[in-house]
Amino acid sequence: MKYWLILNNQQVGPFETDQMWQVDFNALTPVWYEGLPDWVQARDVEELRAIIIQREASMMNHYNRPVSSSEPVYVQPLDEHSAGMNTESIREQPAQFQSNISPMAKAEERPSNYLVWAIIVTILCNIIMGVIAIIFASKVNTAFDRGDVVGARRNSDRAQWFIIFAIVLGVIWSPFQVALAML
Repeated sequence: MKYWLILNNQQVGPFETDQMWQVDFNALTPVWYEGLPDWVQARDVEELRAIIIQREASMMNHYNRPVSSSEPVYVQPLDEHSAGMNTESIREQPAQFQSNISPMAKAEERPSNYLVWAIIVTILCNIIMGVIAIIFASKVNTAFDRGDVVGARRNSDRAQWFIIFAIVLGVIWSPFQVALAML
């Protein structure tokens, strides 16, 4: 089977199943193959989930120690198809597919979406800035689940800034609002 992936916000592929051992992907990487109506995460594809699990098992069994990011790691496949592969064939891969640490060790933490704060500042401080913060906050989880960690961080940062703007504008506007109420 041939797989296409989205890595670093670029579509790459096709890769045969036995080539996937050499590709730097993780469980959340978007994957597509012929017959799928839409992109799915690698963990949702049985063959790729098996590769991810075997990579981690191989790392734990072979090294039996924590992986240091300063030393190169070359995972030997466990299946009979690729058992003859050597580390030289992995080193010859293009730079974007090489990695110093295992894909699972690169797992990113989901950025905060600040949705609750965005709703609070919309109600209490500034509706316009609050609504914009809600829009960016709602995009964080979607981008992260799609494998776009950079986009998720960017949306998280923007939501946070609009929350700050809403609070500042609310504080600045409060004296004027009190003065208008007294008149």
